[in-house]
Amino acid sequence: MNQSLVIATILSRVTGSDVSYILGTLGVAGSADLFLLNPHGIIFGPNAQLDLQGSFVGTTANSIQFGDQWQFSTTNPEAPPLLTIDPSALLFNQLASQLGSSIAVVSNPNLPENDRPRLQVSTGESLILIGGNINPTNDATGSVWISAGQLFAPGGRIELGGLNSEGTVELVKNNGHWQTHFPTNFPRSSVILQNQAQLNVRSSGGGDIAIYANNFDLLSDSKLRAGIVSGLGSADTQAGDITIDALNQIQLTENSFISNAILDSAQGLGGNIYVRANTLNLKNTSFLSTILSGQGTGGNINIHAEETLLENSAYLTNLLIGSGTAGDIQVTGNTLRLTGASEIDSTVFGVGQGGKILLALDNEIQLVGDSVAETYPTLWARVDAEGTGSSGGIFIDTPTLVMDHGRMNSATSGQGNGGNITIISENGTVTIANSSQIDTRSYGQGNAGNIVILDADLTIRDSSQLNASISGKGLAGNINLDRLGSFNLVGSFIVSNVLEGAIGNGGTIHIKADAANINQGAIQSITSGEGSAGNIQISVDKDLTIQNDSLLDSNFNETGSKGSAGEILISSDTFQLLNHSFIGSTTFAQGNAGNVTIQANSNLNLDNSKIITAIDTNAVSRGGIS
Repeated sequence: MNQSLVIATILSRVTGSDVSYILGTLGVAGSADLFLLNPHGIIFGPNAQLDLQGSFVGTTANSIQFGDQWQFSTTNPEAPPLLTIDPSALLFNQLASQLGSSIAVVSNPNLPENDRPRLQVSTGESLILIGGNINPTNDATGSVWISAGQLFAPGGRIELGGLNSEGTVELVKNNGHWQTHFPTNFPRSSVILQNQAQLNVRSSGGGDIAIYANNFDLLSDSKLRAGIVSGLGSADTQAGDITIDALNQIQLTENSFISNAILDSAQGLGGNIYVRANTLNLKNTSFLSTILSGQGTGGNINIHAEETLLENSAYLTNLLIGSGTAGDIQVTGNTLRLTGASEIDSTVFGVGQGGKILLALDNEIQLVGDSVAETYPTLWARVDAEGTGSSGGIFIDTPTLVMDHGRMNSATSGQGNGGNITIISENGTVTIANSSQIDTRSYGQGNAGNIVILDADLTIRDSSQLNASISGKGLAGNINLDRLGSFNLVGSFIVSNVLEGAIGNGGTIHIKADAANINQGAIQSITSGEGSAGNIQISVDKDLTIQNDSLLDSNFNETGSKGSAGEILISSDTFQLLNHSFIGSTTFAQGNAGNVTIQANSNLNLDNSKIITAIDTNAVSRGGIS
């Protein structure tokens, strides 16, 4: 097609009943945008490509609206007037037969990459495919299907979507980019990418991807890419966003991924990933990621779904590999479930501030691993051994948290502080079972993070642990279990230690509950390095029972070093210490043993168990028992 340079938009329509098959080059000379309408379907096959400088819009709408002036219609093909306004809407209001998908970009995935369909627009332009069928059937679904095809709009915008009912999709220009506004609560068609299909908008800045669908499937090593490419950008360059809005389900499988990244040697402000669906299901090593490998600020991952499932080594990742500040990962909705070796990961491998993991689920969070296969679903918010900076920490708000062979880790192995892990479960339950771990340890140079669990009935059992210790130089973290209903520690331990060779003080362990039972459990604040052990404080409104070889221990046990054991303070209505259980504050170094104070308002029962304070011959002062 030839055009004058003053023409801004070229409209092309199919008025018959045939599908448009494009097996070669479709384009226009000059800089005009090209619109192609065919309500019966548009198929881009092998060797298909675009040759144009402007944007491209392909659609199965039957009309394009121009404000209130005119419609460009496939069913009433009157000669168009010369218009001086932009298209304003795509109209879906006429029945049209279709063979299968309404729009497809497809080829055999075994073909060489150069022979597969590759649709690309110029830098900063839009590539929009809006399908749909207002009378969908099992065969003619109205879907948009990309199989082994590739779509590129560097620094521009790619949109896919479809409408499966009579309705109007608005067209607007935003910063020079064509984009759509889908009506709310209208049936949509599905969007499917498979067989190494790709959408890519990476460039020197900008670049958005938006998908509006009923179901969105990203299958068999397919991918969505946005961000700033290596060596480009500047400190204030803004990367674009990826938005996936599905009325029903979003599914990623088989190594497929969605990534928004600032690549090596690039600079800028990272773009975000927004996901909204009824169900989000990631499985089989698929993932969503925002990555800062260059310099700047990483983007956020924001997910809102009634049910979010990560299965069989699926990931949500937000990584700082270069320098700057990582973005956050936020999941809201009803239920979040991680199984197998799946992870939510916000790790500092470079230099800077790690991102936060923020989980607010109205019903339940589950981390369910496999003790036979030794797979642990994990929440990571850590500083790697090669990293320098601080962890962003983990914040959880849900009425039910179940960890069954699962892990939360906000530790630091490099230089910097571990992050806090905070769990709020108002009038709810938190169960940490089957060798599960919550870990804010510092293995390098920096302070361990704190562990805080509030407002729950808390059970820790079956060789599980809370650990806020240090093995380098810094302060061990505090462990604060407050405003609990019931507290049960069974065959598990809570520890805030300064390990051998470390320099720093142990953290305080504080527990406040209505009732508490410690059965074959251990609560320890110990230093084997240089520094003092922390205090252990337990306050129970009703009954406190410590039984069956259980241990409450605050001690300093590194001979020749200087430091003191912490104090142990216990208050309850009734108190029982039974069957070879032990409470002690001891020191074997140059320092003081701590006091052990027990206040039982109604009843105190000590049966075949011990309460001691002890010192070595090098120690300064023995603590007291009261």
